[in-house]
Amino acid sequence: MRLKWFVMRKVPDLRETIIPPDEVIQAGKDGNLILFIGAGVSRLLGLPSWQGLANCILEDLRQHAFLNYSEVEQLQTLDPKKQLSIATLIAEQNGYPLNVAKHLTGKTEGDSIYKAINDICGRK
Repeated sequence: MRLKWFVMRKVPDLRETIIPPDEVIQAGKDGNLILFIGAGVSRLLGLPSWQGLANCILEDLRQHAFLNYSEVEQLQTLDPKKQLSIATLIAEQNGYPLNVAKHLTGKTEGDSIYKAINDICGRK
């Protein structure tokens, strides 16, 4: 087997290679542009995956005795989005306000990823 060596090149800055359409530029200037970023960025910021979020929510319900260990274990075999849907129904039926936000705290806005996103959006 023969190995090939590849030279890693710097990934080009997207602002240098893509000229957005006028409509996109205007939407950004008007404050109407929405930037969708993949889950990888969220994970870099210390936010949970869908599975991690579902686990936290199910654990909250278990700690408040709305679910037992066996029920949590059974629910964890489902897709995380189904787990969250079921957890929401259980919480609503019991008048328990789910605090999803407490599980969605990551790093602070001073992090470089926020700076890069804000640079793309033209914010300082």
